[in-house]
Amino acid sequence: MPRKGMQFPSADEAREFYNEYAKRMGFSIRTESAKKSSPNGPVNRKYFVCYKAGKKRNYQPKKKGTCDRPDRVNCCARMSILLKDGVWIISQFIDEHNHEMFNSPNKVKKLRSHNKEHLLPETIELMDQYKQAGCGPSRIARLLNVTSNGTSNITPQQCQQHLRKKRESNIGRECMMVMQQFLFMTASDENFYHAIEIDENGVCRSLFWANGRVREMYQNFGDVVVFDVTYRTNIFLLPFAPFTGVNHHGQSTLFGCALLSDEQEDSFVWLFERWLRCMGGKAPGAIITDQDPAITNAIKRWVRKSKTIEEAENAWKKLKEKYKQEFMEPLTEKQRNEKKSWKWLESMYEQRYSWIDVYLRDTFFAGMRSSQRSESINSFFDGYVNSMTPLSEFVGLYAKALQCRRDEEVNEDMWTMRAKPNPCHLHKLEVRAGMVYTRKIFAKFQSEFKDSLYCVHDEVATNDGMTTYDVSYGFGGKVDSHSVRCGPSKEEFACTCGKFETSGILCKHILHIMMQCYRMEEIPEQYILARWTWHIDIVVNKLN
Repeated sequence: MPRKGMQFPSADEAREFYNEYAKRMGFSIRTESAKKSSPNGPVNRKYFVCYKAGKKRNYQPKKKGTCDRPDRVNCCARMSILLKDGVWIISQFIDEHNHEMFNSPNKVKKLRSHNKEHLLPETIELMDQYKQAGCGPSRIARLLNVTSNGTSNITPQQCQQHLRKKRESNIGRECMMVMQQFLFMTASDENFYHAIEIDENGVCRSLFWANGRVREMYQNFGDVVVFDVTYRTNIFLLPFAPFTGVNHHGQSTLFGCALLSDEQEDSFVWLFERWLRCMGGKAPGAIITDQDPAITNAIKRWVRKSKTIEEAENAWKKLKEKYKQEFMEPLTEKQRNEKKSWKWLESMYEQRYSWIDVYLRDTFFAGMRSSQRSESINSFFDGYVNSMTPLSEFVGLYAKALQCRRDEEVNEDMWTMRAKPNPCHLHKLEVRAGMVYTRKIFAKFQSEFKDSLYCVHDEVATNDGMTTYDVSYGFGGKVDSHSVRCGPSKEEFACTCGKFETSGILCKHILHIMMQCYRMEEIPEQYILARWTWHIDIVVNKLN
């Protein structure tokens, strides 16, 4: 029990002594204040009080009808220490409490001054290990509590506090640690590529990197690339800019990524120059990127449902007539907003060739759509990096996410080679597709093949050897009709739905004409894209 006049070598030892006493008695303590004898002198007085001492300023109870107990109730219990001749002496000790004590050790250890398990060196080491494995504060706390057999009571807030302090201590060394990681990766992978942008003050502005495997994959699957900067994954709020594509199984695959200082044009110019240099100067056939601001519901309703360019142009004309207004100066706040919206609508019309489906039916997108973009990118990195990931750990966790995706690709390769295709109707077209396509792509082809059996057609016209058919699919009031044109060689087909041009898989309309009109038993070679076949992986493995 503390007594007036007791001496301690340091203030910390005096506080620890009082805290141990509080633990036995069933309460917690805190440091109320510290005082100096002069403004520039050392601290010579410290005051430790019960955790229920004093009263919070501007305290207001919660809503009526709720049970609300304030933490502080003006408890008078305290211990004061004084520095004299290099020794700390207890100058005051009051042991009078106006509240009940905790008599259960399990409850006492949860009080703030006694809950120190998260500060133990072995606990901190485990926190760092779990963090490197991609665990967040909540999962780290659960793992620590489970592995302690119920003796620990570590909270997610305590884990987050430790991780925050560690990040703050590493901020000055972040870029240097990243460069060391890049050098290590270069030593183990001769095809590893990285670029760092430095400003005039010698500060790192942007980073870009890609390993050898990514660069080789791009040569086979770099025909369409998704570029998105909406995924922010670090404490500095640097835009994370991954280049994402689709492999032969329809899985997301990465073609390098960057951390940018901002989203200005010069930053993007720097990034694209480095990225193209990394990929040997080979540009993709198409790039899917985010549109800012988002497409409005009016545009979706009026324009994006159009089936032909003529319909789209008429829809734009009606849309512009509906929202066009004459603005006379001076403008009100509402009119200024309407004028700004009108200018944005006009800019969207000027960009219509880059985002409206009907204008893009001749562009290959590997079956991807803008609505799938953010979902695929977020799922790519979920569980590895988040908004609290420090820069020094980002590169390593990114590599783990990449390796996980590589493992998923290998598993799918194994399934494709082990599992035999299961044709539904044993038609030679279907059997042939099952022999060349990967498992996932064959499933998509098979869906179109099944639907082709329920299509009906009419021969419309024949001009210069080109035959045109109207092919319809559907039941009741929902009938989908498109025109299929067949060339003189009977091996050239084109459909107004544009599925093959955009996804690389024959549509049900063309398959219907191939089977019903021309009795074809083989898919022409030009309609089997190598990027969707299982043997493309053999080429990649040889490169590796």
